[in-house]
Amino acid sequence: MSEKQRVVFYFFDSASSIRAFGRLEFPKERQALGLTTVCITSDDVVGVDFSSDAFDHLFVLPAQPSPYDPGCIDVVAAAECVTRVCGPDFDRNSVTVVSCGEYTPLAAAQVCEKLGIPGASVSEANGFRDKLAMKHAVASAVTVPKNVPFDRERFRREPEAYLDVLLGELGHPFIIKPTNMASSSGVRKVHTSASAADVRAALEANQGPFEAEEFISGEQYHCETLYHEGRRIASFVSRFNSSMLDMMSGRTVGSLPVPPADPVGREVAECAHRASVALGVHSGVTHTEAMVRPDGSVVFIETANRAPGGDVVGRYVEAFGVDILEVDQRIKSGVPYELDPVERGRYSFWAYVPKPDGVIAELRLPELSGAVEVKWFVEVGEKTSRSTSFEEPAGLLLVTGDDYARVSADFAAVLDFPFITVRSDS
Repeated sequence: MSEKQRVVFYFFDSASSIRAFGRLEFPKERQALGLTTVCITSDDVVGVDFSSDAFDHLFVLPAQPSPYDPGCIDVVAAAECVTRVCGPDFDRNSVTVVSCGEYTPLAAAQVCEKLGIPGASVSEANGFRDKLAMKHAVASAVTVPKNVPFDRERFRREPEAYLDVLLGELGHPFIIKPTNMASSSGVRKVHTSASAADVRAALEANQGPFEAEEFISGEQYHCETLYHEGRRIASFVSRFNSSMLDMMSGRTVGSLPVPPADPVGREVAECAHRASVALGVHSGVTHTEAMVRPDGSVVFIETANRAPGGDVVGRYVEAFGVDILEVDQRIKSGVPYELDPVERGRYSFWAYVPKPDGVIAELRLPELSGAVEVKWFVEVGEKTSRSTSFEEPAGLLLVTGDDYARVSADFAAVLDFPFITVRSDS
């Protein structure tokens, strides 16, 4: 490794994140930027024969799944990859380890601590991974839902009685969810103790720790905040039309960027910033979710030190001309970036169409005022099972227009539109 060359190791937990990285501009310029780029992922994500032009080295390690950190990256093997590329006596200040997913911060931090590479500590990384510890850390800076650890053993002994206790403490209904999962995996709404069977199924499907938290009614938002060396440099806010819980009930779920002058959006952005600061954010993007109650108050739900999913990145490019993933990865890689958001007079939303139970008879599209694009992941005649997370949609819908009010009306119209019909005999 030359003295001037910086080596950046990118830890990935999904094939989609690797593909998104591959479309960025700066990996194509890495030689001129003095970068060596290295991908580290697991064979739970891609096959061992996977290749990508975005990287100088690519390691696909045997997966090491754990219910406590489902990142699947073997820390010992990943550390060996670092020394294999850089040599045993490398300059620690010329190496950077970047977490590129929801599940990779702890593995990245553990490798840094193991090898003495500058970066987030394990405790700092855990603040963005453990949703229960996260809420405790930010509770003095923002409003959070009432929350408690979910006691698996007590639920096993007395499921209905335990749910009744939580209903009394947290209100009707309340939410249970894994403290370390993404894409709303394992999230359930508990209305009564009769929900015990549904809770049991969620616990069996996700063996890690769970939390129980107060259900907050209102509108759901997300905010993407960019930081450079601890300084906030931009915020972008979007409004959901529904939640993952609604997607499990057959509703279309997506988000629409809100104009920068929107007063509710500004309140959400400030909540996200206060929470990120409380968690010790340094550089890159944070993805924060919050609820806005009918009275206008903002309640923090959770945050992650990563770029958002869905097609949020593309919608911000359309609206403001900013690719937040490009900026995020340039900042984390220590290379120059450009950031000049401008309202372009283009408004668009993305939405996931959920899979139904049954054999698909027809794929349909609504009549909308905006331009419509759709990418189907299913086809007529295919038998599908109802979506249980954002990771398994039937299709991705993109709608774009030059009038915010009309695009907003389209956004509301797709919520309950029957995009998919199933055969009556399925």
